[in-house]
Amino acid sequence: MNNDYIKIFNELFYDVQKDEEMNALVADICEWLGSVIIKYGEVVNEFQYRKEEEKDVLTDMVVALFLRKVMEHIDAIIILIEKSAFSQAQIILRTLLETVVSLKFILKEDTERRAAAYYLYHHYEELEKISFFDERKKIGKMMKENIGEEAHKDVLKKIEAKKEAFKRLIANNDLFKEIDDLRNQKIKEKIKKYPKEQPHIQWYQICGSVKNFAGLMRDVGWQTYYSTIYGGMSMETHGYNATVEVVPDKDGLHMKCLRNPLNGYSTVELTGTFSVSALNDVYEYLQDGKEEREEFREYYRGYMEKRKYIQTRYEQLVNSGE
Repeated sequence: MNNDYIKIFNELFYDVQKDEEMNALVADICEWLGSVIIKYGEVVNEFQYRKEEEKDVLTDMVVALFLRKVMEHIDAIIILIEKSAFSQAQIILRTLLETVVSLKFILKEDTERRAAAYYLYHHYEELEKISFFDERKKIGKMMKENIGEEAHKDVLKKIEAKKEAFKRLIANNDLFKEIDDLRNQKIKEKIKKYPKEQPHIQWYQICGSVKNFAGLMRDVGWQTYYSTIYGGMSMETHGYNATVEVVPDKDGLHMKCLRNPLNGYSTVELTGTFSVSALNDVYEYLQDGKEEREEFREYYRGYMEKRKYIQTRYEQLVNSGE
């Protein structure tokens, strides 16, 4: 990786590799979070080798894909933490939280229908975006002008093929038909209530009364995280906090260095907390035996011991000014 800019602006960027103590702690943090990825990977493998009589193929697939997505989020956070980019890791942490809450909501109850609603959602989203190519609308005419008539015809053919394939998908699966009917009913209700608005139904609205992400977090018992953490992380995600990098000292005002490790521990701890909580729910879903549960408890004890060490060491480094 070319990092000439760090050499040029060495006073602007904090280089964790030049800080022996913090660099060692960062390595411990990455190893600790890496152990969570390993546990997730083991569970993904378990899904692949489940007995046929234990499987719900669609639900298992959706849950396994969620697990892979969580692994991807943690991996991205590790990559950023390796460079001490803790504040940027918050952006991925917020996405991780959204992914974990969705998974916990699916696993909590009515799992089969909720998994099906989630699975179908991206198809609905694609079909809604197809309207961008409808030449009866202003945006459709603009798209046709931009890409040309022949390319536009080709897109329309693919759109029709997509629509027909989706109709077959629904028609050939009773559960999908049920979800589609529920969604259509929700759309009718929304049109009746808000006749001037374009109706949009989120996947989690199809099978219940949850109306937004705040409600989703409330449903899984994480309303405290919504009010205290989720909103705060949006500051970094949406770029509202640039001015907090200016801090006062005895000489006046100065800017914090980029890749600042200060206040970074909360990102680390929350990454672990969110991920392990969802992992526990997955073990409940799998209904593993006594041996598997004891193995997870043993892992969790070691996980908590390592977390305590990381927290203590981090506080020591920050308080000592190292």
